[in-house]
Amino acid sequence: MAQGRMLKRKITRSKKFAALKTDKARLLWFYMLPFTDVDGRLEADAEDIRDEIIRKQRKGYTIEKIEGCLQDLNRVGLITLYNINNKNYLEFARFWDEQTHNPEREAKSDIPPPTPKALKERSVSTPLNVMKDNVSEIKSNTTVVVFEKWNSYKGKKWKSHTALSYEIKLAITEQLKHYSVDELCGAIENYAKILLGNDFKWSYAWTLQQLLTRTSPTNREERQLWRFLPNNYCDEDYLTETAKKRRVAEQKEYYEFMRDCEETKLIEAYETNKNNLNWLIDKVRPEIKEKCI
Repeated sequence: MAQGRMLKRKITRSKKFAALKTDKARLLWFYMLPFTDVDGRLEADAEDIRDEIIRKQRKGYTIEKIEGCLQDLNRVGLITLYNINNKNYLEFARFWDEQTHNPEREAKSDIPPPTPKALKERSVSTPLNVMKDNVSEIKSNTTVVVFEKWNSYKGKKWKSHTALSYEIKLAITEQLKHYSVDELCGAIENYAKILLGNDFKWSYAWTLQQLLTRTSPTNREERQLWRFLPNNYCDEDYLTETAKKRRVAEQKEYYEFMRDCEETKLIEAYETNKNNLNWLIDKVRPEIKEKCI
């Protein structure tokens, strides 16, 4: 583990930092940061945090106080609390956006990443109240459905997420005010189709948050998401020229096949019921009558 971590000045302008209820929570965030592993994770055990991290500065930091501070940090989105196999962990939000260390020079993390399943399966036996309070909220929250839909896709271009961060959750929640879960999942499906498919020329690989928040370059009031919604999306808008030509050829072949089938059926019908079909044949397909004579 490294001897320290990068701390940038913009923390003083952070709205999340300002939203914390107490200075103890703010100070605890500073205390924990240098002790994070290569991926910004720690074991979220209040007693260990007091004895191994705070140490001599622990006056006023009771186990209950530390648990309350962790809850507050999780609430504003500065950390993510989760439970795997009845063991509590935390991960610093946007850790790699702030750090510049070379991960190849440190040992790999022994702590598993926070997955949607781990977030939903937070143990009720955990001493952290935040985990108890948020279990029903996360299970019922449709943001998880959208998040899991995104992570169901894989590929070199696809930007999966290890955790449902505070920022992603906010972006999903905002779009759920305007669209249904099915519409958002449909948009993700269409976006994955053009990004991962070989017939499409789309090359912009976005994160889920970017898909939900990016605006159109021609209209700043319109989200890029709009073009991928099921009612707005059209394959032809994103096909390569080669794919377009192939599709045109396939459609032509299909229509010729259907025309042949139609012609065969009309000839058979004409032979069995000439009187009733004469007017139709003369008007629509006169060449078929010639084939029957």
